[in-house]
Amino acid sequence: MFVYLLFTIIFICVVIILIEYVWLFILARRRAKQRNFYMESVKKINDMFYGATHSLSEANLVDEIISLKKYVGNHEVRMDIITEFIYRFLITDDDETDKEIKTKEKQICVRIFHELNPNSFYKNMLSKGNQFQKAFACRKLSEFNAVENTKTIRGFTNSGNIELKYHSVMALSALGDHDGLVAAFTGAPINKSNFSHRIMLEVLDSYTGDRAALVKDILKKCNDYIKSIVIKSVAKYNDSELSAEFLAGLTSTDINVKIASIRALGSLGDTQYEHELIIMTNDKEWSVRAAAVKSLSKYHSEKAVQAMIKATQDQNWWVRNNAAKTLVDMDEGLVYSKQIINGYDRYAADAVKSAIYKKYKI
Repeated sequence: MFVYLLFTIIFICVVIILIEYVWLFILARRRAKQRNFYMESVKKINDMFYGATHSLSEANLVDEIISLKKYVGNHEVRMDIITEFIYRFLITDDDETDKEIKTKEKQICVRIFHELNPNSFYKNMLSKGNQFQKAFACRKLSEFNAVENTKTIRGFTNSGNIELKYHSVMALSALGDHDGLVAAFTGAPINKSNFSHRIMLEVLDSYTGDRAALVKDILKKCNDYIKSIVIKSVAKYNDSELSAEFLAGLTSTDINVKIASIRALGSLGDTQYEHELIIMTNDKEWSVRAAAVKSLSKYHSEKAVQAMIKATQDQNWWVRNNAAKTLVDMDEGLVYSKQIINGYDRYAADAVKSAIYKKYKI
């Protein structure tokens, strides 16, 4: 009985392994077939595209465009290939090429684009495609600056599909749709599963409109989560036009908003905000104090130095060490640092010593 059971188990395992190998083989064949189709399409379209842009007569050009249009048809992969060809051709400048010839070729390229009408193709995909095709169509239409599709793309920002939501927001950013983005980030309940800090960074980076105006309107209506990632994301631009919004964030009851605002103000390095940042070094939350002492690294005034000396005596390890690092960066002659090392607070002394060792690689 035991031997029979053992052989049965072995047989089942062998069958499972064989099924897996067969499935992997099928997937590999399918992938190879797709790759071969793609490479063949690229070569064919490249030849046809070259023939069209180098046509010797109008009749020859018309024939080439008709052939190209027929070959591409309604095939998604081929349409993507030809639109990518056109896009790259139009944005590429070749100094060694005769400008007159290049201009003529670009005019032909635009003509091919209008004949193929990819805008209509991807617009149709927005309404009839699956979720992933719709997401792809959003990005393609934004590349073509097809602002007439903005309203449709806006509707996808509330989608339950994360991919579609992400790509629709990125498309609106590329199209510079102020109102659409404000609605997307201030509408339905939003959390980390909807929009992350990374997505906000990408949105602000690719936005083609007035970034400061967009941020201001989002901050007026959004929840604290979005407020924190917006301020955190926009801080890298050091935009003083948003200083009022950063200052307002210091009074927030949300710790993440407060910390993001502290860091944003600190990155501006404007002395008029030094007092507010020093006040934050006395906040009841240690994470806020830690952010505040770190944000004062650009300020070398006596007030800032004294605030750092006090912060090296903080009960929290992170606050002490951030303060020590900032102090050592401020204290070029290490005058204040030596006073702390020779002082009575050994925890503050250890923090300063550690900061000195790291800075000067002792």
